[in-house]
Amino acid sequence: MLTAGRNADLLIEQALRFVPSCVVISDESRVHEVRDALSRLPVTVLAGNGALSEVVCLDNVDLVLTAMVGFSGLLPTWLRSAAGKTLPWPIRRPWWWPVR
Repeated sequence: MLTAGRNADLLIEQALRFVPSCVVISDESRVHEVRDALSRLPVTVLAGNGALSEVVCLDNVDLVLTAMVGFSGLLPTWLRSAAGKTLPWPIRRPWWWPVR
């Protein structure tokens, strides 16, 4: 699975190279561009922040690595953790993340 915020071009490039089962583009205005580019591949294309939050909690997702700036990465990361799923720890813990 691959996800992107607004960078549909990079998402398409990586999807063509790695052929994931699913891609998510948070910017819903670019979903048609992504769907058209990947139409020949067996790739499910989803759009919106809601889709991003849903896919991080799927049972078949082994690892979620978020590299998003600011608040955009907080909800999917928190939902993954709240679902009891494993998260890799960054070298520096974000200031808002509780110490357990």
